[in-house]
Amino acid sequence: MDITVLLFTIFYVFYSILEITGAQPQEIRSAGLTLPALFSKYYGHEEVDFVRYHMRRTTASIIIHCAFPFLYTLGLQLVYPQSNVFVPWEAPPTIKRLLILSLVIMLLGVTVGVVFSRNDWKRHPLAKILTKYGHDWRAVASLINAEFRDIDKFISVTGTKKLVITDTWIIYCGVHTIKIARQSDASLNIDSSDEHRLEAEGTQTQFLSVKISSSGPHNTSFKVRLKAHDYSSLREKLTSPIRVARWIVIHQSLSDRFLQAFDEQVTANGLYRLPVGSPPLEPCLGCSQKMPEVKLQKTCGSEQEGECRTCECRPMWCLSCMGKWFASRQDQTRPNTWMASTATCPLCRQRFCMLDILRIE
Repeated sequence: MDITVLLFTIFYVFYSILEITGAQPQEIRSAGLTLPALFSKYYGHEEVDFVRYHMRRTTASIIIHCAFPFLYTLGLQLVYPQSNVFVPWEAPPTIKRLLILSLVIMLLGVTVGVVFSRNDWKRHPLAKILTKYGHDWRAVASLINAEFRDIDKFISVTGTKKLVITDTWIIYCGVHTIKIARQSDASLNIDSSDEHRLEAEGTQTQFLSVKISSSGPHNTSFKVRLKAHDYSSLREKLTSPIRVARWIVIHQSLSDRFLQAFDEQVTANGLYRLPVGSPPLEPCLGCSQKMPEVKLQKTCGSEQEGECRTCECRPMWCLSCMGKWFASRQDQTRPNTWMASTATCPLCRQRFCMLDILRIE
């Protein structure tokens, strides 16, 4: 075999595997050489129409990936003119067979794309799944689109795979398929974990294998990979607990470790009693999920001593949101200084330290 053909084949197979599995290096992503970047105008906007965006994306991926063998055959003509790809009746027998096979595969991909897209995507696998949750899949899709536009959603991206959790739905977007389950019908189990070094982050990262099983109208089971530092946010968004195998130790992220220390310090600071006749508290201004749990009141010294001052705002933040706000105002390169540092009230900008955060009685 000609060395040029061998090198071209190795390069083409390698790139095809990266593209199909979604494992492209960061350099390729940054250059915009991925299908979502190249076909963004056809896909549309995910925020506007989440369901149809992924219908178009998965269908286009199937068609383009099925065309890879044919594109390889055409590429042979450039590196090996004797292949006579453009004059198939004069091509060697091996090239003829390769050309016929690649054409069949490409036509199958195009056929699948045409079938999926007809009648406003009625035959797409995702539309068939959504039909099980309602007579009209478009109505269910509208609900999913509305929830995806909500800022209060969980998103975890690993390569080209994306896990999305809204108030009602668990959606796993793969390269060619989309898995979906309703939160109320789903159970989640973490059954394994592994560690890899990510060059982009320069650290050893733990990945969790999460099995999602649904027992509702759409009986399904699928697995997703999740970075360990996303586990806490995932758990907060779910309406049911996650079962973790006893032998798995989930590594806490820096943010999780700080929030744990933050909670312990606030508990040690003491309690704040609301004045008699105070108006009822409203849900946390940050998450709208919990009631306010802390009050900022200077306890680290006299009122005029140091930078800290008593905040005159009424309690409006839960403990978790206040902890996340405090961490966000710190020097992210020096986490060892966070506990001894200060921050400002999100509203009135009065400065406070860790000792000035009191839990509401």
